[in-house]
Amino acid sequence: MNFKKVGYYLKKGFYYIPRITPGIGLVSLSIRDWKTRRYNPFPYYNLRKKEDWKVIGKYGIQVGWLAFAILKAGVTYKGAQSLINKISNSKDKTEQFEGASNSNKKDKNLEEKTLKLDCFK
Repeated sequence: MNFKKVGYYLKKGFYYIPRITPGIGLVSLSIRDWKTRRYNPFPYYNLRKKEDWKVIGKYGIQVGWLAFAILKAGVTYKGAQSLINKISNSKDKTEQFEGASNSNKKDKNLEEKTLKLDCFK
């Protein structure tokens, strides 16, 4: 196994992580694109060139990825909040139920006695 190649690919992988991270990938793409188009006149993109369509498509993918990440974070936050609310509401109900069962100790003793009597028949 050639460790130089492994190190090379690990290094490339670490450099690739910012490109797939939502938001950071968009900034990274815009910086890389700015460096290549720095000396071009104002209409940077010529829609007749295939390379420009590729870059515009990459921007679209990055914006979509960022929108998906924001939507996913919002749904996750709402789900966590609803679970927290359900848990806090269930604690109140269990405390009330335990309090109600403690007040009926006489009924429990009566049920235990009737069960014991039924077993001896």
